[in-house]
Amino acid sequence: MRGTGGRRWRLSIASALSLTFGGLLTVAVLAVGGVTWRANELNTVELLGETTELQLDTLAGLTRQHLEDARFQVAHIARLVREGELDLADPQQLRAVMAGSLAAGEQLRGIALVRADGTATRVGFVDDRLASFFGDWSQRPEIANLLRSARTDSLGDGYFVVWSDDLGAPHLSASAPLHDGEGRFLGAVSSVIAITAISDFVQGLAGGADARTFVLHGRDRVLAHAQMDAVLERLNATQPLPRVSELGDPVLAAIWDDPIVGDTIATILGGRDAQGHVTRVEGREYAFLYRELGTIGGEPVTVGVYAPLDLHNRPLERLAGSAAVGVLILLVSIGLSVLLGRALARPIRRLEAAAEAVSRLKLDDVPPLRASRLRELDAAQRSFAAMGDALGWFSTYVPRGLVFRLMRLGPEGARSVEREVTVLFTDIAGFTQLSESQSPEATAALLNEHFALLAACVEAEGGTVDKYIGDSLMAFWGAPDAQPDHAARACRAAAAMAAAVRADNAARRRRGLSPVRLRIGLHSGPAVVGNIGAPSRMNYTLIGDTVNVAQRLEGLGKEKGEGAEVSVLASLATVSAAGLQAEDLGAVALRGRDQPVAVRRLRPPDP
Repeated sequence: MRGTGGRRWRLSIASALSLTFGGLLTVAVLAVGGVTWRANELNTVELLGETTELQLDTLAGLTRQHLEDARFQVAHIARLVREGELDLADPQQLRAVMAGSLAAGEQLRGIALVRADGTATRVGFVDDRLASFFGDWSQRPEIANLLRSARTDSLGDGYFVVWSDDLGAPHLSASAPLHDGEGRFLGAVSSVIAITAISDFVQGLAGGADARTFVLHGRDRVLAHAQMDAVLERLNATQPLPRVSELGDPVLAAIWDDPIVGDTIATILGGRDAQGHVTRVEGREYAFLYRELGTIGGEPVTVGVYAPLDLHNRPLERLAGSAAVGVLILLVSIGLSVLLGRALARPIRRLEAAAEAVSRLKLDDVPPLRASRLRELDAAQRSFAAMGDALGWFSTYVPRGLVFRLMRLGPEGARSVEREVTVLFTDIAGFTQLSESQSPEATAALLNEHFALLAACVEAEGGTVDKYIGDSLMAFWGAPDAQPDHAARACRAAAAMAAAVRADNAARRRRGLSPVRLRIGLHSGPAVVGNIGAPSRMNYTLIGDTVNVAQRLEGLGKEKGEGAEVSVLASLATVSAAGLQAEDLGAVALRGRDQPVAVRRLRPPDP
């Protein structure tokens, strides 16, 4: 991280504001002239237009993102099926791909893949936990309609509003047909997103009780509104969305009653990408501005905002009796305040962007922080730069992925508990002789490059590098996040390590260097996982017999490796949990254990 530059004379924020407002007072005393009522009216209306346009843009962007996320995921799965990269007959691969698609957006709640015969695989969240189901949906009318539409390519826009009995709330569904590479119809895939997520955002978007944002499906069905939660219990599969008259919002209920399109709404719109009108509700005029985003199930989707006109006329009424000099003073004050605000906002925005990058531990994305003449801001930036440098060292010694997972899980995530895990150990065969033949610097460079290759394989499979011990690496799967397929992940990582070491050895041979021979040991079983150590120095690590067995299996590679470039030995527990076939080496007595361990040799695929 770059610093904030050398120390120079700085001005405090209090001094800057005092000087600024002192200048404003001087300008006010000497000011002459004025502005007209019409100018203030236009400024106020223009401000209303800009505010509502910003709200529409924000709401439209969020709604469009939800829709596009859902469509992208089903299109992605359909493409994988069409190109033969996803086998519908492989349930493990199917669930993995569907679960991975859910991770693309937190608003996605589930994905269902329905085959042409009506059997379905569903992956989704139940009580905020990821679960998968397989069932026969062939007798469900809505599934029959979906398959019929997908088969005849008549899905329309591909979006539908559906009711989820499991969650007791309406959801949006995006669907796509499935065909193989030869165009044969295989079924359909659908994803669902939570409508309540849009309503939660809508609730805080428009400020005050007089202004509201909303999303309509058709003319009279409400897709998102601040009061959506209050009517959820009255919704069902027959009526998944409430009508505008059922929300308890009398203004929105009257949106299409006797709309007035006059000069005021035309001025507010001002050529913006929106439509609008004025409606009178209980003697008060409200301005509605809205924009169509496309269709869901053939019905248009409209995002909008409304606000009372008199709310924005009040500043004009207060200005009506002001003198021309007072108006000029106000305008000059606003102008200078805007300039000052921008000057203050620029370094604050840079600091905000840096803080956001640091919060995600993306230290390489932290923008440079420039020196500021405001003392407090400059001190804050220098302190932040120092903190970023410290975090840079911190992230060198602690796996960032582990930190993120523990942050997400909270204090309970680091509590010591017993979990089912898979542990992997590696070791370089003949490392002592290899290191004696080269300088310490060359040995360190070899280890750094070697561990970079292995760590990348671990992280690619969602594992955690626990520690480096000399020329050995220890990694594990199954904690802190629950990973039911931890054994399969570890085996895939071992295969990737073998491929990476072979490729690196080929490059080393071309440079006239000795190849590296790697031993890998894997074992699955229970282990105590959590923070272990003294209060001043904690490690998130594993302890237990499972760790010892994995290390012994790695050491057994000296005897069973047969001089191979890469030796991968795993326990029967790991091979069985991963669902793999491997060479049976029989039951082997390991040092420190009374009972022998059934050992299997995993043969990595040929390069």
